[in-house]
Amino acid sequence: MDASYPARNDPGQRVGQTRQHGPGGGASRRAGADQPDLFSPGPINGPEQTGDDHARQSTQRLAVWALMRDGTWWTLADLTEAIGTGSEAGVSARIRDFRKPKYGGHTVDKRRVVDGGGTWEYRLEGLR
Repeated sequence: MDASYPARNDPGQRVGQTRQHGPGGGASRRAGADQPDLFSPGPINGPEQTGDDHARQSTQRLAVWALMRDGTWWTLADLTEAIGTGSEAGVSARIRDFRKPKYGGHTVDKRRVVDGGGTWEYRLEGLR
């Protein structure tokens, strides 16, 4: 290998330094220059939410809230069946919403169902 070509993970090379790729030169670039900004809005963060999505999620969130606010334990399957629409993944997302400050920053307890395989139960804490 050419002595001017730094080895991969060369401790002497700093992040952002320009280096030559391949023996004898080749194209050079800044490390990470073509990396997308993960915190900027756009397709990398998922599709934009439409008014229909907001209405659907709000309706589902209110339905999950109405069932869980008494502090009883619920599985995702039981909640989905009781609501009568949506999926377990959607119900799980609405439960996660309750933890967010925007939706009250509630504590959601979870416990594994005995002999339930990978089934978990959830409840909102302190709302009885």
